[in-house]
Amino acid sequence: MKKKLVLTIAIVAIFTCMLAIFVSAEDIEYKGIYYTLNSNGTATVSSANRTECKLAIVEIPKTISDKDGNVYNVTAIANECFGNGGAQGNQYIEELYIPSTIVSVGKQLARGCSSLRKVVISSQDTALLDGTFWSCSSLQELDMSGMENLTSIESIAVGAPVSSLKLPSSLRIVGGKAFQSGNITSLVLPSGLTTIGGNAFQFNDFVTLVIPASVNSVSAAAFHNVSTIKTLVFANTSFDGWSKDSTTFNGVNPNIIFFAGSDPTTLTNHYTQWASYNTMTYTDYLANPSAATAKTIVYGTQNCTCGYIETNEEPTFNFTSYTEEMTLTKTCSHCKNVTILKSIDPMFTNLGFSAALYGGGEMSVNYKVNAQSILEYEKITGVAVNYGVFAVRADKIGTNDIFDAEGNELSGVIAADITGTNFNLFSLKITGFTEAQKGIDFAMGAFVGTTKDAKTEYAYLQIAAPENSEKYFFASYNKVLTMLPSD
Repeated sequence: MKKKLVLTIAIVAIFTCMLAIFVSAEDIEYKGIYYTLNSNGTATVSSANRTECKLAIVEIPKTISDKDGNVYNVTAIANECFGNGGAQGNQYIEELYIPSTIVSVGKQLARGCSSLRKVVISSQDTALLDGTFWSCSSLQELDMSGMENLTSIESIAVGAPVSSLKLPSSLRIVGGKAFQSGNITSLVLPSGLTTIGGNAFQFNDFVTLVIPASVNSVSAAAFHNVSTIKTLVFANTSFDGWSKDSTTFNGVNPNIIFFAGSDPTTLTNHYTQWASYNTMTYTDYLANPSAATAKTIVYGTQNCTCGYIETNEEPTFNFTSYTEEMTLTKTCSHCKNVTILKSIDPMFTNLGFSAALYGGGEMSVNYKVNAQSILEYEKITGVAVNYGVFAVRADKIGTNDIFDAEGNELSGVIAADITGTNFNLFSLKITGFTEAQKGIDFAMGAFVGTTKDAKTEYAYLQIAAPENSEKYFFASYNKVLTMLPSD
């Protein structure tokens, strides 16, 4: 009897342990996605999704809850979660979104998912492994820019027709065959990238290719037969030693090559295929870009702070008001770094105005004119500037009735264009109102008119309101703001 009891207890204990093991490994379904719950309060996106998940859009959440309301942090994705290393992957998923709580992405994540079109990953994982998106025959958009800890990727998208690719700034290694046979036409490689593996971008469709200054290793056939490249940029001054294999840029014959190093005729590796190109210095190129005829190498170029070569990007003129400092800036198309090329003093300085007018009496507005700033503005923008002062009935302030759409003065407006006046200070006083005008509120101010393509637009520098000196208008570029009290 005692032996029987012991045996019964043992069987119960074994069954209990088996049940515990079964439960701990059991996948639960949560909003169409399957997970494995872990004893440490985390959840793993399960490999059951390969056959069980029927969602077209899969958005993995940061947390999930079980039937008892217990919350689990979703931190990992199982191997072959949606993909299959040896066969067909999930055929339902079209879009996949992975959050920043994921610290581990399993291998063969979506291999063979033939309906998958778009992937956005913000995982904290430091690497993506071979086969992640192999045979994803519909994959066009792959955004990994949110993977702030990602340092290396292997052959993750061989054969996938990726056309839109975004990489994180943390990336240092693009492994061999990473994006072989894709459809990538435009890509900004991270400025900290050091290594590009063999066949990494072979058979893609780049039009412009910029190799950052940080890159010191490019392996065989990395850009083999990317014949679509028209502009090739080498920001590293020593790219001559990157590879001894002539296949690295085999079939790549762009119209223009920018090279940060010295005269390329001194190079040996890779230069033989471009030996017939014309050469010119970067200084000569900037002075006359049209002189860079087809098949030209421009050498001695300068690098932006992000490591890319500076090309002839158009500067931008920025300002918010004619009474503020204006700046001519240049924004790097790669890192968006803004360089101030020139600062221009305000064209007009407000020197104040008198007490506002209420029927009879007088008021004045006073401005200093900076003729040099006006000339610089006109030269940079190609826009002609004229300026003047005006007085107007108060009930017209803030409307479009001061000037019509064509810039014509309307009835009741006293205006004076003083653009050609030979002084740098102007002051206008309105006095001696007629009997009909007495008792009518007037306001006055100064205006700027900019003319381009036979069209004039007006901006108002400042308008003194009539009721009392404590209320006035501030106006900025092409917009009159609401009347505000001075306090």
